[in-house]
Amino acid sequence: MDDFYLNHQGIPQGTASIQPDGKWDIKTFDQAEKIETTQFWLGSEYHAQQPWLETLNTKLYYRNTDFTQNTNRLMTRWNRGINEQRRVLDDRRFQDQSIGWSVDANAEQISGDVVHTLVYGGVLETAYHERPVTKTTLDWNGVTVGDTQPFAPARSYSLGVYAQDAMSIGQWRVMLGLRADAYRLSADDPQAIGMASVADNNSAALSPSASVAYHWTPAFNTYLSYKHGYRAPEYDKSYGYSNHASMPGMAFVVLPNPSLDAETSDSFELGAKYDDGKLRLYTAAYYNRFSQFIDIADKGFNAETGLFEKRYETLMV
Repeated sequence: MDDFYLNHQGIPQGTASIQPDGKWDIKTFDQAEKIETTQFWLGSEYHAQQPWLETLNTKLYYRNTDFTQNTNRLMTRWNRGINEQRRVLDDRRFQDQSIGWSVDANAEQISGDVVHTLVYGGVLETAYHERPVTKTTLDWNGVTVGDTQPFAPARSYSLGVYAQDAMSIGQWRVMLGLRADAYRLSADDPQAIGMASVADNNSAALSPSASVAYHWTPAFNTYLSYKHGYRAPEYDKSYGYSNHASMPGMAFVVLPNPSLDAETSDSFELGAKYDDGKLRLYTAAYYNRFSQFIDIADKGFNAETGLFEKRYETLMV
């Protein structure tokens, strides 16, 4: 099966961009955006009568999202009696492409008074990320074209496998689960963003989960659940180099940090549910604790570059 999505959007009004030689006024502005998404997938379903397998679903998929933004600014200003004009063309492209394979299986077993519902599977995926920028300036100095890579082109690899056993024992419902994840992000061109080198980012985690519920009546139950969370560092936070040197009075740069650790959390939930088909009532209390959290941090002023520096850091909570 395949799917295709295309969206065009035009923006006729805007402001002048920040320039290194002072303030300019906008004369004409035009911005066009296009999002093109293509995805294909091929899946199959297998039914068996095995104790450990009743249904197996597998899927091979491909996704590509291509976002382009083309901005055309004609700016003007009066300088010593001369009406100066400058046209700036800003062309940006964001591409995210992924290829993956997933498998999901389930089975039901009865052992004495206990009914086991088993769910297990995994996903293997590789993705490519690229965000090139081309800026063209036309004024009395001629035509200046600059190609930059604010984010290093990179490929990521991820593997996740999981297993879950939901058990019914009389009026009790108990669920035990475990997921294992491994992730790697590697730059295609480690020097693309002007750094001497950009290291790989690797992380892995085991994420257990558990819950227990008691059904007081067919319509009313109370429950307690726990889940360990894991999220690998995002591509733009690990490999992004965003230079804002033209910002008046607050020039700064966001530095890449390929050494980011994955975010982790522990979540607890205590609740009750009532549903008799006519009336539904839900109440719950939550507690979430983040052991590691990614946020932007100020790194101070760099006297050599004349810029304030910021960088995403893993904060220990």
